[in-house]
Amino acid sequence: MEQRREPRVKVDREVKITMIGAPGGEYPGRLANFSGRGAGLLLGKSLSPGTLVKVEWDQTLVLGEVSFCRRSGEEYYVGLQLKHALYHTDELAALARRLSGEDASARRSTPSLAGPTRW
Repeated sequence: MEQRREPRVKVDREVKITMIGAPGGEYPGRLANFSGRGAGLLLGKSLSPGTLVKVEWDQTLVLGEVSFCRRSGEEYYVGLQLKHALYHTDELAALARRLSGEDASARRSTPSLAGPTRW
């Protein structure tokens, strides 16, 4: 009997898995299931428990820690405990650009009709 705090949703989605702190540690994989606290990943490489990873798909980025890894046929099934998640990353990147002033130069180069202008 499964004793999870949150139910897992079955998923079948291609993801990019990056081992944090490991040079060249980027691998394709599949997201098999997902919940607010964890995820199940399938990939062609074994990952040691405790390994920190970044998983990306669509406009989602999650950071987590490998809790277990077991062989599943030709692949490895990795259980991931989620630490942080960002959704709608394109919108967040656009907001960060606006807040950092990248868009300010574009606004300054366009004359404003909102107030008095001194010539």
